[in-house]
Amino acid sequence: MTDKPSRIPETFLNWLEVPQVRQRPFLFHMGIFLGLVILILYIDPSSFNPEVVEGTLQHKPIICPRNITFVDDRKTEEMRRQAEEKIEPLVTPLERAEQDQMSKFDLFQERLALLYADWKDKDAGEWNETLIASYFPKDRLLDMEALRETITLSRTDFDRVKTYARRILANYTQRTITARNLETMKNSVDKEGASKIARDIIRKSLMINAIEDEKQTRQSREAARESVRPVVRSFQKGQQIVDQGVFITADDIYVLRAIEKQIRKNRLLSLFGNILLSTLLIGTLLAHLRLTRHSLLRDFPQFRLMGGLLIGALFLSKVVFYFSSTLDHPGLAILLSPMPAAGLLTAILIDSQVALFHQMLLGILLFAITEANARFAIVSLISGVLGVLFWTAAGGKANLRGTVGWTGFKIGIINSVALNALMMLDVESTSTFGLREIGMAIGYGMGNGILTGILVNGLL
Repeated sequence: MTDKPSRIPETFLNWLEVPQVRQRPFLFHMGIFLGLVILILYIDPSSFNPEVVEGTLQHKPIICPRNITFVDDRKTEEMRRQAEEKIEPLVTPLERAEQDQMSKFDLFQERLALLYADWKDKDAGEWNETLIASYFPKDRLLDMEALRETITLSRTDFDRVKTYARRILANYTQRTITARNLETMKNSVDKEGASKIARDIIRKSLMINAIEDEKQTRQSREAARESVRPVVRSFQKGQQIVDQGVFITADDIYVLRAIEKQIRKNRLLSLFGNILLSTLLIGTLLAHLRLTRHSLLRDFPQFRLMGGLLIGALFLSKVVFYFSSTLDHPGLAILLSPMPAAGLLTAILIDSQVALFHQMLLGILLFAITEANARFAIVSLISGVLGVLFWTAAGGKANLRGTVGWTGFKIGIINSVALNALMMLDVESTSTFGLREIGMAIGYGMGNGILTGILVNGLL
């Protein structure tokens, strides 16, 4: 078995000038280091699976755990359906349809008037189909019973039926009647308020006066449907999805399930993103060591210590940020930030320049962890970098513990200034930024500086 790695990373390892006999163990250590960074970035201890029931009272607000954007399929489908319904059917009018319809009606009226004149004072019980057919050889719009009822009407009522039925029918002929809506038109006749006989005549007289172009109609409706853009809903991290004290609606449940589904979908992309980001930053770290502190690549104990400090600071930063977010206490993240301590330890045990570069890399990784809440990452980065510079400016280690303690105090001052500066950028007005807020910022900042001094001295 050879200790020589595969050809893919060999060129990079040769550029780093890692001896061939140590390339395989070097890759092993780097693999563990990279895997831990990816794992810390990827793992999300918070879960989003709210148990809600429609119609129940929500006793505490439901908060969005991260920035989420998703397409509201229900609302999109509703708007597309409405757009389709606005498109009227495309029809081609039939020639002479109105004249034919009225001619049919007038012919029936003439035959009906003849029947009425012949049988007004006679017994209609003697009627049979042959007799009726002699009056109505075609287009008999009323059945036998309705015809018998018609001849019982007075002359005034009979004329009123004919006049009223013709006027209503003439109105209907002005409408577009297709095979699709013919039955709807017939049913609407019942709303006209005419007598039953008049309504029966009108219904039987109605006929289509236009042909619908189904293909063109379908294409127009599909075009209208496609013109509706998907309804996109966005929620920011920390935004309330459901307020406290409200009743859960069907829309609330739909939104919560959509957010839950989107978070699961985003996890795979998040993994690939973390892999790419971590690989890029670790590669940058190795290139920096190759160009500035090449001896660390040959000194495995120092190299492992450097990696351990970076991993430890990243892990603790994520834990601190998670608990401060869970407890809704952002000041706790500033108070317990491990970055200044990690920077000081790296400067003391390894090298100040390496420590500065570590702080920059950690700052980038913290932005990935904190997402929308960048205050924690900014303050930690500033205090970590300046802490290293303060230590470097102190020069030497004659009074190590005293220098560390004094550096921690300076870090506390920097924390306080940086935190107040960011708070001033965030506040909407001076009424929301007073002595209490300033005092709390100073307390958190100084507390972190003092804890940093104590922690570093203790670990040393």
